[in-house]
Amino acid sequence: MLLLGLLLLMATGAFTLLLISENRTGTPDYTVTLFDQDIATMSSLQVFLAGIALALVFAFSVWMTTVGGVHARHRMADLREARAQAKHASAEAREANAQLNRTQAERDAISSRLAETDRAAKEAAREARVEARQARAAEKAERKAEASRARTARKTAEGDATTTEGKPSRTADMKERFRHLIRH
Repeated sequence: MLLLGLLLLMATGAFTLLLISENRTGTPDYTVTLFDQDIATMSSLQVFLAGIALALVFAFSVWMTTVGGVHARHRMADLREARAQAKHASAEAREANAQLNRTQAERDAISSRLAETDRAAKEAAREARVEARQARAAEKAERKAEASRARTARKTAEGDATTTEGKPSRTADMKERFRHLIRH
């Protein structure tokens, strides 16, 4: 493409030089009129060179228009692509936000279940401690009652349980009251 452009440029330049060299001598003068006003008097060579200059200006304007259109198309394509990417990124951000909200809700649900389980475990542990204390207290009371019964049985066997008149002694009476208190 570049080689073809250079060949055309050299051919055009050679043709232009030949035309100029052939029309330099003995040419008539032309009066240039624009809007019924005489602007200048020009020879054929000057008219030709003015035509070339106007053609170059026209070609340059066509080139600028074409390049501007190409750049505009590229900018519009880039803008469309950027808008599509922004739309895609926005959709991804919305999806990520929704996922984050779902994860937060799941975490909150798990936290509440964990807190409820923790409360239930603490309550069960407290009840177990209370039951263990009650069982120890009952065991202790039972041991005391058994020890008291054993002492009473020994004293009865020895004959100390009653006085000489057949009435219970003061110690036996207190033991009986103590047993009565433990049972109730």
